[in-house]
Amino acid sequence: MEKIKFTKRRFLTYLGAAPLGLAALKLSAPGFISQAVAAEPAAPKTTGPFLLPDLPYSKAALEKAIDAKTMELHHDKHHQAYIDKLNGEVSKNAKLKGKTLE
Repeated sequence: MEKIKFTKRRFLTYLGAAPLGLAALKLSAPGFISQAVAAEPAAPKTTGPFLLPDLPYSKAALEKAIDAKTMELHHDKHHQAYIDKLNGEVSKNAKLKGKTLE
């Protein structure tokens, strides 16, 4: 069995990674995502030049790979945030008004 030299640098690396590991355990706890989604009211769809399109399939359609609650969080929260930021930038810059993404 090979001995691993335990240096100060290696110790600090492990020490820095410990909070990430604990956070991952907390996030993977059963029901975490469903509690987080259920606790927040549905984000209102913004009005502006750009709108988030609805998914062309149900959020549960990909259940083998990803559950419906995660899809809801990913699409309705994360993607909506991108659209909100884009609309915010367009409203700040008069040169961008009336332009398309292309």
